[in-house]
Amino acid sequence: MYISQDHMSGKVRRNLHEQIAHDIGTQIVQGTYGETDLLPTELTLAERYRVSRTAVREAFRILAAKGMTVSRPKIGTRVRMRVDWNMLDPDVLTWHLRQGATADFVEAVFEVRFCMEPEVAGIAAERRTDRHLRAMAAALQTMQKASATRDTLVSADIAFLQAMLDASGNPIYRSIGTVTESLIRFLEGACLPADRRNAGDAAVTGVNPATRRHAAVYAAIRDRDGLRAREEVRGMVAAAREACLAAATGAAAVTERPALSA
Repeated sequence: MYISQDHMSGKVRRNLHEQIAHDIGTQIVQGTYGETDLLPTELTLAERYRVSRTAVREAFRILAAKGMTVSRPKIGTRVRMRVDWNMLDPDVLTWHLRQGATADFVEAVFEVRFCMEPEVAGIAAERRTDRHLRAMAAALQTMQKASATRDTLVSADIAFLQAMLDASGNPIYRSIGTVTESLIRFLEGACLPADRRNAGDAAVTGVNPATRRHAAVYAAIRDRDGLRAREEVRGMVAAAREACLAAATGAAAVTERPALSA
């Protein structure tokens, strides 16, 4: 049976047709199958992955839902033009990041972040409840713990972002926030300096500028200061952009763990 690894989370995908969709989707992003190319037939792929044609058909449906392919009777399944792909889909974004994000791609992602996240922070400052503050505070406390591991820090970054998005009260913001979540999972490792990546989980701990930025965002939202919340998040996203561009272009190692969430 075919099994693939999800290198973004370190977990094995459990659903068979999702595994196949993941593998084909990755090949499409890599360019193994180019725009307008026909994919191998269901029968060919079923034999290649040693699965039923039904599993392959379900995989095609997943890719079609992401805007990456289109199937036609008696013709087959064809790769759609890149402009038709759903770039806000977490899988599509992750597949791009795993292939090595180019500077242009990083700039495109952060252009969206600059437009959205400061405004989300300002709205969250107006609408937040004690429940949201408790969730943000818990995530912040995890970041500040000396015993926090790399995986724990990633989860805390995401929890902080989710709490802020939830505090905005806008479900559309919450959905778009999946872009940032994928970035956090990918770039948490890619943007760390090499010596800290190789020194073990304990090496990424400690209060650093990124953690202090999270604390400043939390304080602004707690104080219902929308203007300050916007400015703090704007600075946080700017720092994350520089770190991600450095990783994408092979620039000098980043000297701090970037603030990947807002």
